Amino acid sequence: MTSGFIDARNSDAGDLIEASVCIVGSGAAGLTLARRLAKSVKDVVLIESGGFSLEGETQNLFAGRNLSLPYYNLTACRLRYFGGTTNHWSGFCRANDEIDYDGRAGAQLAEVACRPC
Repeated sequence: MTSGFIDARNSDAGDLIEASVCIVGSGAAGLTLARRLAKSVKDVVLIESGGFSLEGETQNLFAGRNLSLPYYNLTACRLRYFGGTTNHWSGFCRANDEIDYDGRAGAQLAEVACRPC
């Protein structure tokens, strides 16, 4: 597996990057998928909007107005750099609550049969 980092802002990588698989976003899912696929796929590309640290220029690409339901400030609740919004979590994932396994008839979701002990 060959790995490398290309910063398209100051690189002559060109306009075309070819790969068998392209994953957009380096959050928890994107990183996990890229690492897993890289074991069996020759050329996997992971594209992230930001760099390795928080930068105002890329973070401000989230700027916008909420036109419907009230929500958090769009530039503060999501992160645009390596690791994505998981950087808010500091690597911590809390355990599910019992309600997470209950069915929800209104959403047409059945109860989860397998629950933790």
